[in-house]
Amino acid sequence: MLINEKNLDQIIDTIRKLHQTTIDQRLVDLTDYLTEFLQSIQVEQSNIFRTLTQLIRNSEDRTALKIEFLKAQCLEIIYAKVNNNENENNIIAILEFIIELLNNSENVQEKFLHFNGYEKYFKLLSYIHSPTIEFINQLIVLMIEKSTLPNEDIIIFPIDSFVIFTNPHIAVSLLYWIPYLNDISHQCHIISSIEKIILRSLQNKMMACSNRIIFTLLDVLKINNNEKANKLDEKILFNIF
Repeated sequence: MLINEKNLDQIIDTIRKLHQTTIDQRLVDLTDYLTEFLQSIQVEQSNIFRTLTQLIRNSEDRTALKIEFLKAQCLEIIYAKVNNNENENNIIAILEFIIELLNNSENVQEKFLHFNGYEKYFKLLSYIHSPTIEFINQLIVLMIEKSTLPNEDIIIFPIDSFVIFTNPHIAVSLLYWIPYLNDISHQCHIISSIEKIILRSLQNKMMACSNRIIFTLLDVLKINNNEKANKLDEKILFNIF
């Protein structure tokens, strides 16, 4: 399948219509169509991944559409393409799509964990040095029980009420990312957000203790000596301790 700016809207419209049509009335199998489409995408076509992110986000039946992408082996196909890519913009576009898949979806999170996706995909964060605060907050929100916040409010979401820490895998990925971030304020924001979430309840503290959070913090100090990582500011080291 050839994908370009001229036919992308038509392809997305076809996916949308097939998804809204009952299986017995579909002229084309949606799983096969999605599989061929995903296999045809080039990593450099970051605009396509952003379009797919919006497709899922704006869908009236996100849950079912996410399942369709899983059936089309999207996790496996996309990872095979991005595994050896170090372009920051391309990686962010792909991770935003993955984040949208994971958001508020236990089925996707279970499949993602079974695929070892947290290690495979989020190790790519080490190639992202200057993200937006919105991108960081999208990851932070994945740590807690599903958010009811509108998408436009995610950049300023507060952690000042009771929240349930449900996804320590994201917390571990965020902590390992800290030494690779150029902006000290971003490093502080991640540590502060994780700290607030963990300290919100005894349950959250127990979740942190049983899921390598302390070990990860110590490991981050080792990464601090990695020549490819930024030296941690004294303020960051103080916050860690």
